[in-house]
Parts: sequence; C-alpha cells; structure tokens
Amino acid sequence: LEDKSNVSEMKNVEALHKLVSISIACNDGHQKCFIREDSSHLAAENLVKEFVQEIREISDNHMLVMPDYFYSCVEQLEEDLQEEGISKSEKMVLTGYKNKLQNYLQLDIYGFNSSKYDLTILAPYLFPALEDEFGNVSVLKKENKYFHVKCNGVAFKDAYLFTSPCSLSKYLVKNGVQEVKSIFPYTMFHSIEEMQLQFSFPDHANFYSDLKGENVSIEDYNKARTE
Repeated sequence: LEDKSNVSEMKNVEALHKLVSISIACNDGHQKCFIREDSSHLAAENLVKEFVQEIREISDNHMLVMPDYFYSCVEQLEEDLQEEGISKSEKMVLTGYKNKLQNYLQLDIYGFNSSKYDLTILAPYLFPALEDEFGNVSVLKKENKYFHVKCNGVAFKDAYLFTSPCSLSKYLVKNGVQEVKSIFPYTMFHSIEEMQLQFSFPDHANFYSDLKGENVSIEDYNKARTE
C-alpha cells in the first residue's frame, strides 16, 4: 500500500471484488457472456450497458409471446380505477388484479445470492444504465442487501431467497441441473490486464482461498485444467 495511513483500515477487509464479466441465460436456451475489456471505469460502464441492452432485447421478445388479452386486461383495469365513484374496497381489489397481471407480464431475472453479492458490485453501474434504458428504477434494500430491483417490465430477484441455505453447487444438484460451478483463482489477479497476460493454466496453489482457508481438490483442478 502506498498510503500507509490506510493499513489499519485494510486489516479488516477480507476481499475486494471488482466487476470482470456478466453471463446471462434464458429459459429458451439463449446464452451470452459479456467481458470487461480493461480495468478502466469506462470499460465497466460499457460492459453493463451491453448487458442492459441485451435485457431490453430479451424483454421485448418476452412481451411478444405474452397473450394480447393480458395487456388488454391491464388497460381495462387502469380505466376502471380512474372511474368516479369507485369505492376504496373496490379500488383495492382492482389494484390487486392489476398487480397480479403485471407480474405475469414482467421479465424476472434471477441471480444466486445476488442480493448480497452480484447486485452490490453491479449497483454503481447497473442502476444508471437501467434508468437510461427502462426508467423508474425502484430498489428494495436492507443494510447491504438488494432484495429487489425493479424498473418498467423488468425485475431482478435473488433465487437464494426462495430456497433453503446452500451453496450454488448444491442448489444446482437439488434442482436437477447437470452443470457444475467451476474453479477460479480469485486471489491471483488484481487487474484485467494481469488476466489478459495469463497464457497458461495457473498452478494448483493459486486456487487457494484465503476466505475459506482451503484449496480446491486435485480432482476439480485437473478436471478444469483438462477442460
């Protein structure tokens, strides 16, 4: 550290996470990965803008496959709610119907433990990009967790909140998903440029996790290296 005055503050920091890439997969089989070009702030902004533009395209396609009568019903309910003489109880019932229909029309985007991890890293870049593309971003947050992020027609949710506490690997097995989480040398690199200069597969020792206090198994290491 160049600034020695920060040493005492840094002792309590377990890890510093920065945005490197974003992957997205849809129920229809569509998959895409976005990778940060360099360590600049602009590169992070561009990465998230590409991600949000992809969400816009997926959202538009989602709207096309929804039955037209869903939208007609929402419009009718909005007209009914504006009628004069409507009682408070009737208004509550109609609003409930409208909200339920809009939930069907909404594109839900799920991450795993994203309220605590992914969204906290993405927030400085994601929220402005969503505001530009969709408008009206609303955030449900408690302490450092983003439980729900919503804008027009799109909502970010955390799949971890809908299951019993478990790791991503166990979550995939529990839901019958054949894919497994691979390994990554999280403490080895400090910039995008360092990653770009890595032309050989890292040694097993580089996969040691200071956070967990353990290394990956030789079996998982050899499997990833072979792949």
